[in-house]
Amino acid sequence: MRNFIRKFAWRHLVLLGIVTFVIIDLYSVLAHNQGKGYRLFYPVSEVAREAPWERSTVAVVRAGTEGLPHPVDPDALGANITAEQIEQMVRLAVELTGGMGQVVGPDAKQVLIKPNWVTDAESGSGSITDARVVRAVVKLVYEANPDVQIVVADGSGEWIDRSTANRYAISNASVRDALQRNGYRQMVEELLGDPALPGLKLRLDDLNVPIADTVLVEIPGGGWYQDAYWTHKLVTESDVVISVPVMKIHGTRITVSLKNNIGAAPGSRYGWAKMGLDHNPAVIDKVIVDMATVVGVDYVVVDAITALERAYTRANGSPLHRNMILAGRDPVAVDAVAARLMGFNPDDISHVTMAAMTGLGIADLDRIDVVGESIESAAYLFQKNIMHENWLGRSKEGQSFRIWTFNAASSQLDPAAIPTPGEKGWTEPLYASDDFIDISQAIPDRHTAYYYAFTHFYAPRDQKAELRVGSSTAMRVWIDGELVYDFQRLSRRHVLPNDVVEIDLTEGNHTLFVQTRKGTFSLTIAEPVPEDIPDKRFPERYAGTRVHGLKTWI
Repeated sequence: MRNFIRKFAWRHLVLLGIVTFVIIDLYSVLAHNQGKGYRLFYPVSEVAREAPWERSTVAVVRAGTEGLPHPVDPDALGANITAEQIEQMVRLAVELTGGMGQVVGPDAKQVLIKPNWVTDAESGSGSITDARVVRAVVKLVYEANPDVQIVVADGSGEWIDRSTANRYAISNASVRDALQRNGYRQMVEELLGDPALPGLKLRLDDLNVPIADTVLVEIPGGGWYQDAYWTHKLVTESDVVISVPVMKIHGTRITVSLKNNIGAAPGSRYGWAKMGLDHNPAVIDKVIVDMATVVGVDYVVVDAITALERAYTRANGSPLHRNMILAGRDPVAVDAVAARLMGFNPDDISHVTMAAMTGLGIADLDRIDVVGESIESAAYLFQKNIMHENWLGRSKEGQSFRIWTFNAASSQLDPAAIPTPGEKGWTEPLYASDDFIDISQAIPDRHTAYYYAFTHFYAPRDQKAELRVGSSTAMRVWIDGELVYDFQRLSRRHVLPNDVVEIDLTEGNHTLFVQTRKGTFSLTIAEPVPEDIPDKRFPERYAGTRVHGLKTWI
C-alpha cells in the first residue's frame, strides 16, 4: 500500500512539475509579447516597406489553357482529371514564370516542398494539397537539379502519422495513417521506383517533430505580433522552400500561400491545433505575416484542381472542381491573384495587404503580370465563410479602410476641410491592424466629446456602391463634405456591418470624413451583390467585397 502511495505521489509530483514548467514557459511568452501583439495602430512611415522588385508575374493555367499538349474543357472535366493532365498544367505554369531552373540552381543541396496537410483527408478533396500536384513539382525540381535532396513535409495541426508518433513517443496528438490515406506515401514510392528518375533523393518528413530539431528564428526589425517564432530546421537549412498550398475559403477569408506557412510552426512547440499561435481574429493575420517572414518561401505552386468554398471549419466546405494551377515567385502576388480568381478583392484580405505593406511582395494587381489565362476568363465567385458570425463578420466582410489620420476635439470640425497630417491636432498617417478601429487608442491622452478620422480614396469608375458601416457608438460619415450616414445612438453592438447605405460613386479622388464618440467603428465601400451569383439563395454570402480598384491614402 505504501509503495502504491509513493508511486501515486511521485507521478503527481512529476505531473505538477511539468504543468508548472509549461505555465511558467507560457507566462514568459505572454509577458514578452504583452502590449505588442494586440497593438492596433502603427505609423505608416515605420511599417511600410517596398517589395524588392517592381513587378511580379503569376501564371494561371486551367485544363483548357492554350499551350497544353492536350487541352480539354476544365468545366466539363469536373473531377475526372488525371495525374498526367495535372503534370502538364504544372509544367506550363512553371514554364510561364521562368522555369524551375531559376528557382533550384545547380548549387542547391536541399529543397523543402511544403504542401497543406491540415487534415486527414484524401487527395482531390480540396481540404489538402493534391499529391498529384506535388508529384509534378518533385519531377520539375529533379529535372532542374538531379542531385538535390527533396523533402516533402508539413506540420499538420490535426494529426501526426502513426510511424512518426511511435518514433518520437508522441501521445498528445491525433495519431492517423494520414500519409497513406492522402496518397503521399504511394506518391513517393512510385517516384523512387521510376526508371526515368535515376538517383532521385526524395523523402517525407514532419515539421512538427522532434522538438530537438526546432529552431527559434528572430525576425529582423521585429514582427507584427512577436519578434521570434519556432520553426523546424528543415525550413532554415533548406536552400529553397517551395510552397504548394490548396485554394480554400477560410476564417481569414482565404487560405492559399501565405496562410500555408502556419504549418511550419511545430506542433511540438505550439500544440497540434497550433493554438500556441494566437488565433484571435484581431491578430491571426499578424501571425500569418510573421510566419511568412520566418519561412521565406522562394516559389509557389497553388493546387486549385479542387478548391473549397463556403468553408465552415478549416478543412470542411463545398468542393469546387476548378482544374487550375497558379504559380509564381512572389507569394503575395500569387495570393492576390488567387483572391481575384475566387471573386474577392485582394484589398479585403488582411494578411495579403499586411504582407505587401511589410515588403514581402506585391498585392497591387496593376503591378502583377498575369500570364496563361486571364483573371476574367478563369475567375469564379466563391461563397464566403458561412460561420462568419463567430468572427463578428471578419471572414465575410470586406476589409475596413485601414489608413487614417485622427483627431479629437470638444467641438465639431468642418467635414469639408482637408486636414494636414501632424498639424492642428491631427495625427500622422496611421495603419490600423484590425477592422474594429478604436480612435481613442490612436490618441490615448485626449479624452473629449468627438473623435475624427480622415482619409482620401480613389474610385476607378462611376457606379452604384454600398457604404458598409459599423460602430459601437454614434457615427457620422461625409464623402466630399456631404453627409451620407448619420447614426446618433450612443451605444450598440458593433458588427460588420451594422448598416448598409447605397451610394453613387463617381470616378476620381474623394475625401472621407468620420465623426464618432469614444468606441469602435468600421467602414468600407463595397460592390453591390452581382445579379449572376452562382447560388441565388444566399446573396449575403457574396456581399461586402470592396469596390475593385478602389484605393485609399492620406
